[in-house]
Amino acid sequence: MFSDFFTGKETIRTNVCIVGGMASKPTTDGRRERGQKSRKKVLEAAVQLASTDGLTGLRFGVLALLIDVPKSSISALFKTKEQLQLATIDYAADLVNEQVMMRAQTATTPLGQLELLGTAWFDYLEGNTFEGGCFFVAAAAEMDGQVGAVRDAIAEANGRWLAYLALCVDNVGIRTVDGAEVAFRLNSAGLGANFGKQLLDDAASIERGRRLWADEVQRLRDSQ
Repeated sequence: MFSDFFTGKETIRTNVCIVGGMASKPTTDGRRERGQKSRKKVLEAAVQLASTDGLTGLRFGVLALLIDVPKSSISALFKTKEQLQLATIDYAADLVNEQVMMRAQTATTPLGQLELLGTAWFDYLEGNTFEGGCFFVAAAAEMDGQVGAVRDAIAEANGRWLAYLALCVDNVGIRTVDGAEVAFRLNSAGLGANFGKQLLDDAASIERGRRLWADEVQRLRDSQ
């Protein structure tokens, strides 16, 4: 499943908590469910705030004001700012998985998957999922000169995206085509579209990106 490929998650989340290699019984008094709802509420606000103010702009106090909860409630869920940042990245990845990658899983051919992936990605860029545009494009620009776990998480997520694009191209089965190179061009189409829309207020940039993506897919089709 591509969502696992993108996020690096190798386990299926359930309502059973695994501790020390043994499954503990799920709680039945509602505390776990309330905690999950509280966590989701915080992260929903955090991804939007991070998309506009950056991951470095995430602060317990600001989020507390945004969602009208005590600051202590947020600090109980996320012990440190870094924990909040990493959880926000994971939550953003889940949203992108749902809106982009999973839509492409219905394709029956490698070229069909690339076509659906492009359609879904540009729909996502156009649809204002995040107030500040693509979360991972914004975070990459913010973090590319930084060091630490947050920068590494953003680099890994973007690297997985590029690796998956290259894998999709390689799956088409054209030996003379460099999958990594085509993936670079496909990714560039999306980066340019997001840049034009968010920074230049150029709505036409999304359609330009769609056409560039379609051109790349057609070249692959013509090479078969």
